[in-house]
Amino acid sequence: MQANFNQLKKWIGELPEDMLEQYPILQIYFLYTSLYSGLPADDAFGQLNRIEAMDSTGQLSGEIMAQKALISAFGNDIQRSADLIMKALEILPEERTFFRSTISGYLGLAYMLNGETAAAKVTLEESASVSEKAGNLTTQIIALSHLAEIAFLEGRVGAAEDLAHQMVDRCLDEKGAKRPISGLAYIILGVAQRERGKYSEAIQTLNLGVDLVERVMPLAAIRGYVNLAWLHHLLGEDNSVDLAIDTAIKTAVQFEQMEDDDIYVLQNHAKLVIARGKPLLALEMLGLDLENLPLAMDRLANIDISNNLKKPSDLIQYIITAEALLALD
Repeated sequence: MQANFNQLKKWIGELPEDMLEQYPILQIYFLYTSLYSGLPADDAFGQLNRIEAMDSTGQLSGEIMAQKALISAFGNDIQRSADLIMKALEILPEERTFFRSTISGYLGLAYMLNGETAAAKVTLEESASVSEKAGNLTTQIIALSHLAEIAFLEGRVGAAEDLAHQMVDRCLDEKGAKRPISGLAYIILGVAQRERGKYSEAIQTLNLGVDLVERVMPLAAIRGYVNLAWLHHLLGEDNSVDLAIDTAIKTAVQFEQMEDDDIYVLQNHAKLVIARGKPLLALEMLGLDLENLPLAMDRLANIDISNNLKKPSDLIQYIITAEALLALD
């Protein structure tokens, strides 16, 4: 996916300035690819404001609103992103299937992160369907992978496996070879095998998934490495745990577009450290002042969860911190 984005970005960047002014939709696509290439949110909003100023007729209002939603998502402002996506879907023409499918997928993810699984499933199924009609394979596979994650959360391992097999079939190229995006499917299959106690098979499948996807979708590779770390922990293979989590950390550091991946790796690393009997180290990783631990514990005990832990990631970190404190005896 990243290679395709870079190619599109290069092609649009070489077009004459007057053509870009005549067809501002090209600048929308250039901004879209730049966002995935690491363009900071402030710079992205600046470019988008210039495009909006050129759109005197308002014919690109839907695409512009969709871009605002994506920039907010990359900035980890999930609620604002969801609100903007709803507005964009209201004004985007039905034939704009690329942007409709892309932002629908992000809306489904926002619902999922907020625990609204019923709404997430409906939205992600719609995203997968529209993406298939638009020929947007990447967005289709991402939507199906999130549906598989929901199935895992609901304890439906078989349903997750079925979705993964669908993904594998759809990711074969005309010669029957695996496309890189199919790595997402193999990561899901590896997790399912782990849940069924098939640890050796799970290691092979997860490694295959990571190998396929790491160059085109770092976020998916990070999840593969984290799942490998947990699998090696279950097998008591400490050196392999360290290797897998260290690789996840390095990949997250290199992927600067979003904060979610860093938070995801940190939280799983802390949980692994707790599971390995080192709760003090986990608390230090999570940012607690160990020299004033009683004060930190008192603040945690009296925190107003509804007002101070609005983001799902914040709530998860609070729970992990509590687990580490309990592990101190």
